[in-house]
Amino acid sequence: MNKKNKSTNQFYSFDSIFSSHKNIPSAMTLKPREKKESLFQNSQFSWGMVLTAPLIYSLIIPALIMDLFVSVYQAFCFPVYKLEKVNRRDYIVIDRYKLSYIDSLEKLNCAYCGYFNGLIAYVCEVSARTEAYWCPIKHETSPRGRHEHYEKFADFGDEAGYIEKTECCEFKVV
Repeated sequence: MNKKNKSTNQFYSFDSIFSSHKNIPSAMTLKPREKKESLFQNSQFSWGMVLTAPLIYSLIIPALIMDLFVSVYQAFCFPVYKLEKVNRRDYIVIDRYKLSYIDSLEKLNCAYCGYFNGLIAYVCEVSARTEAYWCPIKHETSPRGRHEHYEKFADFGDEAGYIEKTECCEFKVV
């Protein structure tokens, strides 16, 4: 990556800019990563990790079922409600497997977490748009983890505000 100095019309490479700084190593001076310890040699290893892994990974079954049902629900219902569909790819991102500095087990764990956390975010957005369409009323007690549509909802107990906002289609998420 070259950068042009406007005042002198000179080009500087990334390495030449940072090589004068002692705390920032040049890409040429970085040493290759040493071979990683195996799971059983790792100082953070515990048998509890091994014993809980089947429980953690068994959650993939209900997650896949939820993914299927929410995707089918959205595919059939959102067009009827004239709601904009949630793009699943914007939420479920599995790309850490490309990193060369993590081992196969870490890549598997990262893929699982990328899928599972992305799925939860995707489902939350689908349900948020559904709530904005069907029930745009704030709760009496403000819940944690409110979605972006929630602040536009009518206040709890404000019948006139609810009627006014729903009649003008303010909450119809498109």
